[in-house]
Amino acid sequence: MSALVHKDFEAEGFAGRDLAELPVKYWVKGPSDYFEARAELIAQADRVYDGLIAAKYHVLRVGPTTWEGMVIYEPAPQDEWEFNFEIATEQVLFTQALQNVGNFAPAGQTAPDFKGSIGVTRDGIQGTQVPISTYAWSETHFFDRAFIDDSYRSILANCAGKMNDAVFRRFPKGDVIFDGATGSLSRRSEQWQVNYKFRRSPNATNLVIGNITVASKLGWDYLWVHYVEFPDITAGRLVKIAGSAHVDRVVNFADFNGMRLPQ
Repeated sequence: MSALVHKDFEAEGFAGRDLAELPVKYWVKGPSDYFEARAELIAQADRVYDGLIAAKYHVLRVGPTTWEGMVIYEPAPQDEWEFNFEIATEQVLFTQALQNVGNFAPAGQTAPDFKGSIGVTRDGIQGTQVPISTYAWSETHFFDRAFIDDSYRSILANCAGKMNDAVFRRFPKGDVIFDGATGSLSRRSEQWQVNYKFRRSPNATNLVIGNITVASKLGWDYLWVHYVEFPDITAGRLVKIAGSAHVDRVVNFADFNGMRLPQ
């Protein structure tokens, strides 16, 4: 015999009241086990009642196969979301200076001009660690249970580790990388809570590297420099300077609109 769940007639008297939390009584008939009775209450009780959503479920045995159920209805979240950000620095190896400020040598000698190359040795370019600004943020959004399915999880997986192919959160194409998401389903409210993580690396134009100007570079493209030996006539020696600069794409694009995040 299948379980029968029906609302107590007294509950109708609550309809229309301005309450932040509304308890509604149900009767569950048929199950002999507590967990089965509660599961039937969850499955058959109204998900929405008088504009409120079911949030908590309780059952109390009053007979061998009869249970008094109570469903607590609460207001549905209205565009509920959370936003967190972190601005910090990370150490990045610079082999090329933003500007060569000065070159100095012993009296009577001329210091070589490496055109901004940093830490030049006989064997190569050592560079130096430089702190650069970083910006990361996370967004937490709440969705109905049906919203997050295998298809949506596949969309998130396909976007992870990729950069935006169009303007996203006011940042231009190539500025933002999606670092992934974590989600959890509440048994109480039957809602998903999903946390999305992003980082920004600003796009750049007209980057000057020695005697070279790099016209443009997307934030998550990789810029590297090939150094060559070049005669410094004044110093009378060969020096290593930037001979060419190269921008390579190491991160693919993804359509972040596919994640269907609230604006």
